[in-house]
Amino acid sequence: MINRSPDRFGSYPAFLAKEFMLPANYIIAAGIGVLIHLLQGASILSSPVPYLVPVFVQALSKAYVKYQNRFSQMLLSLPARRSDPAFVMDRQGRVLLSTGRTKEEFKKRGITHIEQIIDFEAHNRINSATQTRLSGDIEVESYSPKFDRWYKVKVGQDPKDECLLVWFEDITQRRELDNKLAKIREFSNQIIIELPSLIEQDTSFQKLSALILELGYSAVFIAKFSEEQNLSGNVYKLQGGELVSSEKVVVFPESEAPIWLSRREGRITYAEKSIEQSEAEFQQQYPFDPQVVGFIGAPIRNFINYHEAEVSIIAFNLDRSIGSGDVLAMEVLANSARSVSSLIGLANQNERKFMQSVTGLCAAAEYSDEITGEHILRVNHYSELLAKELGLTPQEQHQIGQVAAMHDIGKVAIPHLIKLQRTFTVEERREMQMHTIFGAQIIERMMGCCSAPEPRLSMAFEIALHHHQQWNGEGYPNIIQSDGSLAELTSKEIDYYTPFRPARGEEIPLVARIVSLADNYDALRSRRQYKPAKGHAETAGLIRSDDRSGTAGEERFGPDVMEAFERVHSEFDVIYRNMS
Repeated sequence: MINRSPDRFGSYPAFLAKEFMLPANYIIAAGIGVLIHLLQGASILSSPVPYLVPVFVQALSKAYVKYQNRFSQMLLSLPARRSDPAFVMDRQGRVLLSTGRTKEEFKKRGITHIEQIIDFEAHNRINSATQTRLSGDIEVESYSPKFDRWYKVKVGQDPKDECLLVWFEDITQRRELDNKLAKIREFSNQIIIELPSLIEQDTSFQKLSALILELGYSAVFIAKFSEEQNLSGNVYKLQGGELVSSEKVVVFPESEAPIWLSRREGRITYAEKSIEQSEAEFQQQYPFDPQVVGFIGAPIRNFINYHEAEVSIIAFNLDRSIGSGDVLAMEVLANSARSVSSLIGLANQNERKFMQSVTGLCAAAEYSDEITGEHILRVNHYSELLAKELGLTPQEQHQIGQVAAMHDIGKVAIPHLIKLQRTFTVEERREMQMHTIFGAQIIERMMGCCSAPEPRLSMAFEIALHHHQQWNGEGYPNIIQSDGSLAELTSKEIDYYTPFRPARGEEIPLVARIVSLADNYDALRSRRQYKPAKGHAETAGLIRSDDRSGTAGEERFGPDVMEAFERVHSEFDVIYRNMS
């Protein structure tokens, strides 16, 4: 609603005065006066009245009309003032009328048709709707190569009219923000997928910095609270197309460096060097850490800074002015960084707990034996090396490097046999062979306690059950039924498994054959009460061909595992010597 002043005609005299100042009014009045005199058959100079009356009539009437329509005229001038295009076109898309900035831009760029401004798909949608004379306005989003902007294009139409009103709304910033948020979502999803590998080597901040640089910044400093409550982290930038990192930078709490600003003010902080400011004045106002400035290697023109919990981010030198979209993107980025950091921290905590449980179980299994904890770790390392050589995925390599040592956890069920100082009887040997079944049963019970599948325990199950199976079918335990399927491992009695046969060939999981070789190698290298330790060359020879049984390595572990061992066996020796 328009609030009118109490004096409705207070500004009317001003409109009237303007009309009296217009020469056109007097020219028209003179013409009318001459015409009146001629029609009356009088001299054109016989009376001044026919000249004066039209002047007053025109001035009074036109001033009143303009006064009454003064707000409408102001509203109608709006399209001329808009920076975004607004114009009238026909149903074929030809520009009929434009004014103000739109007219200037169209003339400069030679635009006479809407198809010159919007992309092909948007033009087809508008053309289809206007040609079929659908009722109601049309609204599409389009990229304009002419203006290098994204627009929301609105076309106002009435089926009865031949002309259409078109106005554009610049949505470039919104589209850019959408793209930024999409990239941040993609980053978060990728981090979740890569979480297992990030637990082993946390590169999440490098990945985050690459994303921030992709958004148009030239450098970024990502830091976390240290135990001393300093901010400690690295600066990242692109150099020759590659992401490079500074040495560790520590910024102390008493520092005035801008990375502390958002923490002190409790909000996102950002600043730009004004045209009037010198670089020295901007640096004095915002004293950046010398290590950071030195690594960036260029004057800092602008920055934006935010934090979430223990993580702080400050990004430098955006390739344009910092806008509201950049502020929102930084807030989401900082939140994502904090979430990722927390997620990796929790995952590492869970990883430590898992490994503590695994190590404890393995230690319990070997407690009565003379095998040491180093044996457990070495078997893990041998197995991970072989898994890599055999082309298992990085995740599978990491997993076998954690659970290979669980192969003998079934020994906890037969402690009375572990420390015997004599050769086993036939029945004792059969009972000892049951440690593979007991181990699988223990791990199966562990898997039942998990609310979701745990791939590491599934792998450990296969290893514990099959690590004494042989490629030629001469191993143990008997677990394959006559139809080739795996028997149910429900019994703890030896005789239950007598009707079955051992697994052979491809029936034996690859991870079990890997661990079998790794365990054999370390057992031969290790000193026991009943035997001395063997050297690497002798051990490798026995792996190739066991003179005790006359069995070749390919017959026990499979040709693929033996070929991999031949390629990397020297690294087995390095692992043994480094971890003894």
